Amino acid sequence: MQEANKTNKSSPQTLEESQALIASLLRSINEKDALIATQAQAIDASLKKQNELQTKVDEHTATIQRLLGIYQKRRERFDRPRPLLGLLGLNEAGEEEDQDEAIVEAICEVQDGLNTLADQLPSPPPKNRKRRNYQLPSHWPRVEVPYVEDNPNRTVCPEHGLREIIGYDIRETAVMEPARFYVKFVKVPKYKCHGHPECGIQQQPAPEGLVKGNKIDTSIGAQIMVQKYMFHVPVYRTEDLFASSGWTVARGTLLNILSAMAYLFEGLYYHYRNQMTAKASLIATDDTVVKLILPDYIPPPKPGDKWSQRTHEVLQEAFEKDKQSLNARMWAYRSEGACPWDVFDFTISRHRDGPERFLESFREGTLLGDCYAGFESLQVARNHEFDLAACNAHARRKLSECMQDHPKESAAFLAIYRQLYDVESSIKSLSSEEKASKRQEFSLPLFDRIKQLIASLRQRGDVLPKSKLGKAIGYLENNWDQLTLYLRKGDCPIDNNECEQLMKHTATGRKNWLFLGSLEAGYRAAILTTICVTAHRHNLDVYAYVKGVADLLLSGSRDYESMQAENWAVSHPEHVRQYREQEARYVADRRQIGRDKRRREALQKAKSSSETDPSV
Repeated sequence: MQEANKTNKSSPQTLEESQALIASLLRSINEKDALIATQAQAIDASLKKQNELQTKVDEHTATIQRLLGIYQKRRERFDRPRPLLGLLGLNEAGEEEDQDEAIVEAICEVQDGLNTLADQLPSPPPKNRKRRNYQLPSHWPRVEVPYVEDNPNRTVCPEHGLREIIGYDIRETAVMEPARFYVKFVKVPKYKCHGHPECGIQQQPAPEGLVKGNKIDTSIGAQIMVQKYMFHVPVYRTEDLFASSGWTVARGTLLNILSAMAYLFEGLYYHYRNQMTAKASLIATDDTVVKLILPDYIPPPKPGDKWSQRTHEVLQEAFEKDKQSLNARMWAYRSEGACPWDVFDFTISRHRDGPERFLESFREGTLLGDCYAGFESLQVARNHEFDLAACNAHARRKLSECMQDHPKESAAFLAIYRQLYDVESSIKSLSSEEKASKRQEFSLPLFDRIKQLIASLRQRGDVLPKSKLGKAIGYLENNWDQLTLYLRKGDCPIDNNECEQLMKHTATGRKNWLFLGSLEAGYRAAILTTICVTAHRHNLDVYAYVKGVADLLLSGSRDYESMQAENWAVSHPEHVRQYREQEARYVADRRQIGRDKRRREALQKAKSSSETDPSV
């Protein structure tokens, strides 16, 4: 009874009490709904934050893996069997599968045509490699060492007494000593008229020398120059090398000699530079960072000199930020044909004015490089006086980096790129006109397949714009005209790899000499690296070339054309390193034969797979 009374007492007895209770319950329900909504928003925000953090973790992980890959063996070659097995199963819809099948069939036709071309242009037969002569050079001086018999029983017979010598075997051993210095001197006569002092004294004037007083021969200057800019030995190590030969010389003296060599070769350097930009139909370029120590004093800009003004602005900005150094740039420019040279240029930054100044006289040619925005703005500013070509190795590298996240799609693109490089290897020996014709026949359809693949992926909508594959595809689309320009120009290569390899000279040197101490050191490095690397390109003994040309320049000769590395090699065949040419030829032949073999094996394997499995 008491519980029943309590229940009746808590229950509403009137209409007003019922309405109040209902309103209270509704308020409670609304409060709970609001709390649930708030908690749901918090959960959504937490999930969103978690996804963002996971994305960052994935990005950092990918960055760590990429950085770790720098210290591992890098390999971009794509060895997956062709034709485009990575395309299989790329799409799920039936009509899209038919489209992919059409792409595969079309590429098979291109591959068949490519093999026909390879049959028409057979690879050079493997050559019997000449064995290198391991006999010690005949021009080396021979020093006879007294023979000492270590066993008397060889000279005296126990039964017959003293043995007779019937002949000798010459046993030669190569010996090396540190560099040998010596001082050469010339007695220069002085003349006078006997009994006529008014005539004065006559004597031949002192010849022009590398340094004041002609105390240093060009051989020493050439040694310092080649040591630093060809073999990347810093000056302080050269100082130690000279000390081991008995000449303890101050480092500042060696730097002064190096500066004198740069001043001596400046005319030849600008000859290379001006002739390249005026005559070359194609110039490839690349750049890399070099550390420049900030000077204590920043010189004022020269009136009307845009380059001087730019240099002053960069140095002043770094000085105001209290920096000790800044990242300057070393550019490499490579040309072929009539101008087979490698020319370096130093700039204070990567601003467009560096290439603009270098390419001031470049007209009606092709500039090959990476897709640097400065090249495009320079082309527009020059009213398209030259064409821009992009490096397909960059595009292929971006696709190669997507293999882990998008293996099927990346494999499809890389398989096409491998066929593009097969075309290049097959037509390497043809003329420029024939190359352009074969590229239109074989390479252009392959680029059409790339375009179809991109359209197929865009239609599916699976590739996010900010993903690795999305960025790689965007790179292809944004630079399509520059990437395909080489199809119409036979003298333009498919990539910029040969020029990019020149950056090894700066990169290797940078690990040794670490930095440039001044602007003058940067200009000096550009001049002397140009001379050394161009000589090396033509398989010359770099020291002999530098020494010979330095002597000509000191004698007053300005016949720069005869001093060009390719012409100097003809007039001095004894200084051409024949073994380098042989090695390059053997390597090229071996690679060509290997490419042809892999291509035919891959095609045969693909045909066998399609016969056994109708779905392939």
